[in-house]
Amino acid sequence: MPVATSSSIQRQPFQQMLGVELPPRKEKLPAPPRELAALAPQVGVPKLSFGLLETLCPRELVDRVLVEAGREGQRNRLLPPCLVVYALLMMCLSGSMGYGRLMRALASQAVRWKSPAGRSAFGKARMQLGWEVLEKLFEALAKPLGDAQLDAHCCFWRGRRVLAIDGTTFALPANQELETEFGGQIANDGSQARVGVPQARLVSLIECGTRALLALALGAYDQGEGSLARQLAKALGPGMIVLADRCFPAKTLWLLYTATGADLLWRVKSNLARRHLRELGDGSYLVNFGKRQPVQIRVIEYRRQGHPEIYRLITNLLDPVAAPAQELALLYSQRWEIELVSRELKCDQAEQAPLRSKTADGVRQEIYAHCLLHTLNRQLVYAAAARTPERDPDRISFTVAMDVLHLSLRHVKTAGRRARAELSQWAINQLVACDPLIRRARSCPRAVYRKLDHFLNRTRWRGPKSTNAPALEIILRAA
Repeated sequence: MPVATSSSIQRQPFQQMLGVELPPRKEKLPAPPRELAALAPQVGVPKLSFGLLETLCPRELVDRVLVEAGREGQRNRLLPPCLVVYALLMMCLSGSMGYGRLMRALASQAVRWKSPAGRSAFGKARMQLGWEVLEKLFEALAKPLGDAQLDAHCCFWRGRRVLAIDGTTFALPANQELETEFGGQIANDGSQARVGVPQARLVSLIECGTRALLALALGAYDQGEGSLARQLAKALGPGMIVLADRCFPAKTLWLLYTATGADLLWRVKSNLARRHLRELGDGSYLVNFGKRQPVQIRVIEYRRQGHPEIYRLITNLLDPVAAPAQELALLYSQRWEIELVSRELKCDQAEQAPLRSKTADGVRQEIYAHCLLHTLNRQLVYAAAARTPERDPDRISFTVAMDVLHLSLRHVKTAGRRARAELSQWAINQLVACDPLIRRARSCPRAVYRKLDHFLNRTRWRGPKSTNAPALEIILRAA
């Protein structure tokens, strides 16, 4: 092993030194293996820019989270952890973009990259990064956006910030690991057989006025929405009112949420909260909720004009003067904002397709990346809405904001504070210049097309996944 010239240990010459100096011998080193060449430090991360993604999710924050999670990396690789974070956001921004196209898109921004990294290299980089980094980044950026004074008309009700909780599921690729980790639907014919692909369940808390995600709880399909919702209590506090549908009312969850100081307005089924105590002046009434040590709550019943269905709401706001039943019934309609968030995540970002990750950790990483990207989108939309007279984020299109995020990746090649400020102003101008959304007062029935097919059930099929098909032969029929 040769010794460095600065070392105090030197080998003794085995023969007498000559009086002439020979030029040093130039030995041709062998080419590094292909695997190591892909990891060579050919480009530094600071030379790359990720447009609005980097503006809304600063690189300093990403570096700090990487250090806290112990994922900062030991050397400057072709795909260092910081770059992988932004690459994941780019992947979620274009749901149909494969790993190969994603790596070529990154290489187009780095002039010193002789060739893009391979698909397997990005897959390994995702595994090394883990999902905890995306979770911490989401928690660092997820926060309420509405201002108590400027946005009282769309984000607050009588001084309380309006929030909503709800659950949804993400379809996953069909393999044994995801089947074991997440599970899925069970047939309702009494056979208890699994049907469909594996699914992950996500329960989220949002701010209704801005549709900003505030907290998440991710689990298996068999975990109920109520049990996952307990993890969201840490994001609640005084000055908030939480809306929820019929899947959540339970005494334990009710006590957990009210202990934080938040007010609740939840819809219940027709067979719950039936023990009347006292009628109130606005038509609502007080009842006992729960059997052992019941909690006194208020029930509001109403129906919409032209619809026979009766809605039943429960709340811990017992004073009909401070919280009129008419206002609470109108307020509950804001819960639908969280349904729109689910549509934005699953239809607009994921493009109505199953997630691409085929491992449990990869699924968690991808879901948190989608939620982080949604958070950045809503922050951009809110900043644009603040420049309009109405200050209503609902008037700014979510998909147009996605297009602006995507365009910012193509036009920006350098990073810097001045460039970020100019880019932010350009993005806001683009969103403000678009025609504001004016939604018509309409209602569409929930109807689906039902198709009868004769295909085999993929879940119950035990045969081979594929067979070798013979060459196509054409047999003409004689006249």
